[in-house]
Amino acid sequence: MAMQEHQDPAADAAHGASPAGAETHAAAEHESSGGLPQFDFAQWPGQIAWFLVIFFVVLAFVRFFVTPKLGGTIEARDSKIEGDIAEARIGKARDAAMTNVHQIGSETAQAIVEKLTGKPATSAELAAVRS
Repeated sequence: MAMQEHQDPAADAAHGASPAGAETHAAAEHESSGGLPQFDFAQWPGQIAWFLVIFFVVLAFVRFFVTPKLGGTIEARDSKIEGDIAEARIGKARDAAMTNVHQIGSETAQAIVEKLTGKPATSAELAAVRS
């Protein structure tokens, strides 16, 4: 036994409901269920205010916490790279200097041997001096 809705305004009037009241109720129901709040111009000032509050909170967080840490990390990385490049340069310069020292030492030893003995030193003698 399904209930049937009737469309008789006279019967509604007899039960205490008026046709105008039904329209008012339907209009109120339509407004309360109405669409998305972001498209309701009446709610825009509040939405804009909250947007600005949240925006500036996030902006302050990024400005005072994220950016300094990022900057410190970048500076530390640059310093390490510069240090590594400087150690590599120092290492290359040291190796070049040591090569020159060995060469100068060999030439000096050869000159000393030649001055003292009157004959040039052999490469076997010079190799023995290096080790």
